[in-house]
Amino acid sequence: MAIDIIWFRGIAAATLVFFLTRFVPRFLLLLLLLEPARKLPPGSKGWLVVGALPLLGTMPHVALAQMAKKYGPIVFLKMGTCDMVLSLSRKGDASLSNGLSLSLSITLSSSAAIVLGDMANEQCCANAPTLSSTCGAGHVEEFGGLKTYISGPSDSKLAILLVSDVFGYEAPNLRKLADKCAAAGYLVVVPDFLHGDPFDKSNPNRTFQAWSDAHPIDKATETAISVVEALKAKGVSKIGCAGFCWGAKVVVKLGQHPYINAAVVLHPSFVTLDEILAVKVPISILGAENDQISPPELLKQFGKALEAKKEVDCFLKIFPGVSHGWTVKYPSDDEEAVKRAAEAHQDMLDWFAKFIC
Repeated sequence: MAIDIIWFRGIAAATLVFFLTRFVPRFLLLLLLLEPARKLPPGSKGWLVVGALPLLGTMPHVALAQMAKKYGPIVFLKMGTCDMVLSLSRKGDASLSNGLSLSLSITLSSSAAIVLGDMANEQCCANAPTLSSTCGAGHVEEFGGLKTYISGPSDSKLAILLVSDVFGYEAPNLRKLADKCAAAGYLVVVPDFLHGDPFDKSNPNRTFQAWSDAHPIDKATETAISVVEALKAKGVSKIGCAGFCWGAKVVVKLGQHPYINAAVVLHPSFVTLDEILAVKVPISILGAENDQISPPELLKQFGKALEAKKEVDCFLKIFPGVSHGWTVKYPSDDEEAVKRAAEAHQDMLDWFAKFIC
């Protein structure tokens, strides 16, 4: 009889263990699934879960911005084997730092600096111009150590430095704009910061990321400083600087020091809030309504942050109905596109007329 009781207890214990491990977790999971519907995707309770960074696509800062709008400011992101909690709004920073032990906490604006794999964004590299070494009313000469397109009066004390997008200084629309600035009385220089190596989208053997790695912004900024010094050595007393797409980041870097007197960035690429906050000269930001690289929400953050500083004059304008690159990559036979680009050009000139005088 005792043996029977021991055997029965053993069977009962085994059955209980099997039931607890087999069915209870499933029952609890079912209860969670039967919770009232909330505005959240599957994942940890209350948090958006992203399986891996590549799932966010080639423009992760845009994807994260869209997720923040839909799901809220906190996400849990798995990057390889690392678990990371991200705050997508400045409002969330304090609660995160006080209540959680984090591997990573970033704001939406600084997430624009995330670069993963090939960042050959279609907007950035679309509508490539037909380059021409002979276009424009000016001429090309060696200046500041670089081949440079120069237009305008050589004895002017006021100069404008234009920093191109990824397609370089031989883009016809860029040189047209240089000539337009020259007609206003400025000495205009458009250096070849790409050293004869503009991005070629038709080359399947070289990704945009590979091209970008060969043209680091810090190196371009150092070269731009040499151009600025050459202008000052020539007797120029005030310098305005405008950058387009890739070139906008160079302009922002220059504006963080007293190298130039005013800055304009047009449809900027990969500029972060911290970089904007470090700018010490008057800056105008001209953005597109349809821009995946620097969406209007990000540029508005820039504007609010600069307005709060007060010691730096700033101007922000989002152009409706246009896309990234509209100021220099417009088709010359499209009357409406030319008109929209000309509006931005005039805003740029008005900004320089205010501070480069």
